[in-house]
Amino acid sequence: MPPAERRPGRKRPTRRQEATRRLRDELAALRVITRRVSENVLLELDGGLAELEQRLAGGEGRPRVRDLEAALAAIGELRVKPKKGRPGDLRRIRNLLRTLEELLLEQ
Repeated sequence: MPPAERRPGRKRPTRRQEATRRLRDELAALRVITRRVSENVLLELDGGLAELEQRLAGGEGRPRVRDLEAALAAIGELRVKPKKGRPGDLRRIRNLLRTLEELLLEQ
């Protein structure tokens, strides 16, 4: 289109502007995904711990004393820093939950 025929006003976005806009959109979507994944992990861990608590309160399984003491020791050995919010802490808690389930539920 010759310069005289161009419409005044909007310019087409540059490649940089378009790439920046697309990246911002993707980052916003990634934030939503991250929140959903985090919520699901927390629900899984909290649910597992709540189930153990309920089963013990209800007298289910009646774990052996040595298993109860081993579970207490495993909890005491847990080293996390909640204020730092490290992903490794969630992994350690998940591993602890598996250990507790093995000790207290699988008999």
